[in-house]
Amino acid sequence: NVDQADMYVGISGDYGSIQAGRFEPYTISKIGSMMNIGGSEEADIVITTGDGRSNGVIRYTSPSMNGLTVGVEGVADRGQSGEDFATTAVFGQYSNGPLLVRAAQETQDGGSSADTKITTMGVSYKLDGLEARIVHVDDDNGASADETTTMYGVAYTMGANTVSYGRLNGDVNDGDSIIGLKHAMSKNTS
Repeated sequence: NVDQADMYVGISGDYGSIQAGRFEPYTISKIGSMMNIGGSEEADIVITTGDGRSNGVIRYTSPSMNGLTVGVEGVADRGQSGEDFATTAVFGQYSNGPLLVRAAQETQDGGSSADTKITTMGVSYKLDGLEARIVHVDDDNGASADETTTMYGVAYTMGANTVSYGRLNGDVNDGDSIIGLKHAMSKNTS
């Protein structure tokens, strides 16, 4: 579906990367995506935040500096407030061996309705075939109730087999969980 596809142009070099077009914000593309463990995305055991893909997004992401990457983005087309760049976000990531830590905050000027601030944090740790993840989302929607959700996930890979478990706790989908078993028959077929 073209309405749900990423479409952008970009340039990258020693200075980092610059992208412009239609794509998901950092809160979803970098942190929400960490929640897909063992088929959780197919079972709707994921957190969605904000407006999803937007048109007119401009993003800068720095190169990795000793494992640290930062970025900023803004939506150039007029949002709910009628102002350009009414939606902005900042992103930070630290990656060192088995540890990956990400955080992002997206703010949306709601104009006549209330403003929204979405704060997301994710941590992943891999040790041999074991991977554990925690993702936390605080969606402060001023027009309605504040929603806080945390996803816990663990996966263990033994050769071509992966066993996984994921669970949501919080205001949205509280207690939803999934147990997965995946067998890789080839590089492209599971």
